[in-house]
Formats: sequence, structure tokens, C-alpha cells
Amino acid sequence: MSFFTTFRRHDRLTEQAPARVAPTPANSVLTAICLGLLTGFAGTMYHAFIWHITPDIYLPWGAVLGILLVFCAATWCSLRAEKTWAGSLVGVVAFMLIAVFGFAKTGSVLVLLNPVVPVGVAGTLWLLGTMAATAVSNVVVGRSLRRRTQRVQK
Repeated sequence: MSFFTTFRRHDRLTEQAPARVAPTPANSVLTAICLGLLTGFAGTMYHAFIWHITPDIYLPWGAVLGILLVFCAATWCSLRAEKTWAGSLVGVVAFMLIAVFGFAKTGSVLVLLNPVVPVGVAGTLWLLGTMAATAVSNVVVGRSLRRRTQRVQK
């Protein structure tokens, strides 16, 4: 059998493949909670990685990486579940985990809401950036799902 014959057979099989079924709501909730905890832990570990270009100029690249991780996890979860609330749950769980780490214990070593030191700026960026990344993810996924629905209806 030649390569082209195999390719044609594979092409016919993929055309006849059944449509993908979205996961159940329970599966989506479990996945979103796990992704929220994973991104919350990972981002909290890395948000304080700061590149000091000069003593006054710095780039909190760890916080940016954590925010990007929350955005990607929320987007993937929403697209996989075909529901925007799944991605919102990822962001809410990550945000709650950060809040627990930062505010549950007085004298916490995590520095939040302190614009004077670079670590405080990174902590604030990480805390507020998770919600911003989740909101942007919801907009992106909402548009994508709308376009997908319009294509299917045509």
C-alpha cells in the first residue's frame, strides 16, 4: 500500500469520525479546581523572580509568567469544557489560594500590596493579574465559542 493510499484512507476515516463530546460539568469543575490550585501554587512560587536591570528599574518576570500561566490554563479549561465558567473557576481558585497565602497569617512572608519594594510590586501584580488574566481569557473564549457556533450553524 502506498503512502497516498494510506493518506486517503486516513482522510476518509477522519471525515466520518463522530463529533467530540464536551466533558460533564462535574469533570469540568474538578479540572478547573485542579488547574487553579496548580497555577496558584506555581505562580506564587515564581512571582518573586525579579530581574533588576538597575537599582531603580526592574522587571517582575516571574509574576508575568504566573499571570500567563493562569491565562493559558483558564483558556484551555474553558475551550475544553466549552463553557466560560470553567475558566472563571480556574482564576477564582488561583486568586483565593493567593489570598490565603498572603492574608491568612499575620506577619506572612509573602509581601502583598506594598508598592515601595520590588517584591511588593510583584506580589500586587500577581494578585490582581490573576483576575485580569481570567477576565481576558473569558473574552477570548467567548468570542471563540461564538465563532465556532456560527460556523456549525451555517
